[in-house]
Amino acid sequence: LEKEFEGITAGKRRPWTIAELPENIEKNRYNDLLAYDDTRVVLETLPGEPYSDYINANYIDGQNSKTEYVATQGPLPNTINDFWRMIWQLNSTKIVMLTNLVEHGERKVEKYWPEETDKYGNITVTLISQHEFLKIHHVVRTFSVEKEGENTTRIIRHFHYTGWPDLSVPVDRLSVVALIQQTRKYKPDNKVPIVLHCSAGVGRTGTVILTDSMMQKAEAEGIVDFPAKLDHMRVQRVDVVEKKEQYIFAHQAVYDFFAGGDTDDYLRNVNEEYKIIDQSATDTESTEENSYRSPQG
Repeated sequence: LEKEFEGITAGKRRPWTIAELPENIEKNRYNDLLAYDDTRVVLETLPGEPYSDYINANYIDGQNSKTEYVATQGPLPNTINDFWRMIWQLNSTKIVMLTNLVEHGERKVEKYWPEETDKYGNITVTLISQHEFLKIHHVVRTFSVEKEGENTTRIIRHFHYTGWPDLSVPVDRLSVVALIQQTRKYKPDNKVPIVLHCSAGVGRTGTVILTDSMMQKAEAEGIVDFPAKLDHMRVQRVDVVEKKEQYIFAHQAVYDFFAGGDTDDYLRNVNEEYKIIDQSATDTESTEENSYRSPQG
């Protein structure tokens, strides 16, 4: 597998001229990990701000759609508003976060959600609930999101994995498999992109996308092709799955998913734990929807 991984072309493979514009360069966390022009998420331009269409984010193909995933860097202080603009524009209902805010004293991502309610540009985000599952390193938040001038409230679920060691891979692979599975189970018929990020939006993010897409391919077709998939992903976003350990991890996680026995028990237990979220979310969503169906006074 190490040789296979090393044979997959790394580095810049497509132009990223928009990302390099002087007006946009400070919107990137790393100057060598920019968003390719042809797969980037193009934001709707703000009035009087011609360069406001850029965010360091790329679409990545999935088993079901050409825009199944959006891989993006963790928000910077100056891109938090852009991040929420993207979430709203894509109509996304799921955000997957694969890093802690700070690791080993280094700021990995700016905190982009509120403890209660906060406004990001013209978008208001309210934290409805937060559930922590310490054994499996999951924190699941539910947000309600509103945009100025639009009489609608959207519910977004934030799946935060807190147990990924920096420059390594999780020991408990099934905790990552469970995160993928629970993300999939939330609003499964919703065909909008799943937004994933770590710090740079390439290593951990790419690993989870590769794992998920190969799990789905195996279920649908009974086959997998890791090198071909990763090669294609790297044409869509630079250097996804940075390290050979991450590539090996993806293989092992997919194998674990289909292993049966203890795996099935593990995932069944996670399902049971998640029921507390589903129940509270159902109550919340019905309340939110009813409040917006009521006649305006």
